[in-house]
Amino acid sequence: MAILEGEVRYSDNNKSVDLSIRIKGSKRKASMDISADKINGEWNYKKINIRIKKPIEEKQTIKILEQSE
Repeated sequence: MAILEGEVRYSDNNKSVDLSIRIKGSKRKASMDISADKINGEWNYKKINIRIKKPIEEKQTIKILEQSE
């Protein structure tokens, strides 16, 4: 059982969301950032990134999804 920790911000009458969730792996801690818009009753994800805390390499952010506008 896990407890979800993070921050959620809704805007545009709850049709847009930006959220950040803390995640923990066996080697590192990180945060997952998600941005999405609700279009015709379905969430359309614009961005999903993983930000690694105290990375070994210089790269701190892994882009999972980034939709061009």
